Amino acid sequence: WDAHGHRLRGFPQHSNPRYWSLPVPTPQAPTPHGRLPSRGNWSAPVLADLDGNGQLDILMSAYDGFVYAFRPDGRPVPGWPVEVKLPRADYARFGITPQTYIRDSKLMYPVGVADVLGTGRPQVYVSSFECNGASQAFLYGIWPDGNRHRGGPYLPNWPVAVPTFSRCYDQSIDFVGEGTSAPVFGPVDGKLGIFTSGISGPVEVLNGDGSVLRTMSSACTSAACAPLAPYRPGDSLTVTLTGQGALGDLRNTGTPQYLQSTTGASSLTAGLTSPGPAALPQTYEEAWSPSSGAVVAGFPRRQDGFPFFTAPLAADLGDDATSQ
Repeated sequence: WDAHGHRLRGFPQHSNPRYWSLPVPTPQAPTPHGRLPSRGNWSAPVLADLDGNGQLDILMSAYDGFVYAFRPDGRPVPGWPVEVKLPRADYARFGITPQTYIRDSKLMYPVGVADVLGTGRPQVYVSSFECNGASQAFLYGIWPDGNRHRGGPYLPNWPVAVPTFSRCYDQSIDFVGEGTSAPVFGPVDGKLGIFTSGISGPVEVLNGDGSVLRTMSSACTSAACAPLAPYRPGDSLTVTLTGQGALGDLRNTGTPQYLQSTTGASSLTAGLTSPGPAALPQTYEEAWSPSSGAVVAGFPRRQDGFPFFTAPLAADLGDDATSQ
């Protein structure tokens, strides 16, 4: 829409009609816990100048497993959409077989856009809901010209495997506990790092070449981690369960910390495996120092409920020169 609420010429735009409805009965996915492409979109659009022409293009992730890019007039950006799917050529690199590869095609999170490689044009980073069947989820890096890029749309060494401690696929609610968190970009040791984490795994910071720059501590040592009988067993470690991360300068030092909701490893295990009435795992708000990977003093803090797809927000709301 324009500033007066009029719909712009060339809009609305949408995903591929091929996936607007599935046959009835719906075919079974190729592997257990896998899911077929479907119609829909949940994430917010992201704006970026992919062409380098000074105009913002519109990026949209969708349930059919594609990332779409539209120009301001609604026309597709050349080279897009790009399918986010592990190439068969990479199966051996990750120790995957057709029988162990699990794919939920839905792309739930917004894409991340940043010039991590310092090329002068942004790269597009995408969280997928894929799994090697055991301990790896995946994050993708895509060239701004998508399928028109010589050698294919994916950056060298991408996708990368993001570790998970216990499986990497949904066990209960569709798409809630799968894949990796949305990528977040921030300064680490004088360079731009990519923050992400796999389901039930630690937070990692990646370099532009896909290598690991830093792994954040999983320690849960604050008073909030203590047992709360008879409801919580206490937690010594935290893992990502779901949700997104963010950066915030909590101390107003000019150096941001990384923030993300986590779940206690012990309470998660107890909640999922103990017989009797269902028990909710304890969730926490956690903050780390990107320079050291250590948990910020005073964190983690207990939360209520599940922050399924939310992201924390830090801002200075008072006069004490710190953020909340």
